[in-house]
Amino acid sequence: MKAKEYYEKYKRPIINDFANKKTELVQALVAELYNETIAKIEDSKSHADSAVIGICKQQCQKFDRIAELFERDYGRRILKKGGFNTTLMKRIPELEGRL
Repeated sequence: MKAKEYYEKYKRPIINDFANKKTELVQALVAELYNETIAKIEDSKSHADSAVIGICKQQCQKFDRIAELFERDYGRRILKKGGFNTTLMKRIPELEGRL
C-alpha cells in the first residue's frame, strides 16, 4: 500500500483514539507496515543485504510520509518521524547502523 492509502485507512480511527490517549491503532499501523516490509523482503528476488536495506529504507520513508500527512492535516505530531526505523532495528538487530 502507498503512504496515502495507509493514511486514509488509519486517520479517523487514530485521531479518535488519540483524544483518549490510546495507542492500539498506531501499533496496528506499525504492525501492518512491518508485515508489508517482511512480505516485500520475502518476495524480493535478491536477499542480499543491500536489497533488504533498500526495502527497509523505503518503508521507513513511507512511515515518515504518513507522519507528515497527520501533521499537515491536524497541525500536531501524531506519529513520530523515524519511529518505524526504531521498530525495525528492535525487530531486526542486524539493521542497526545501516538505515
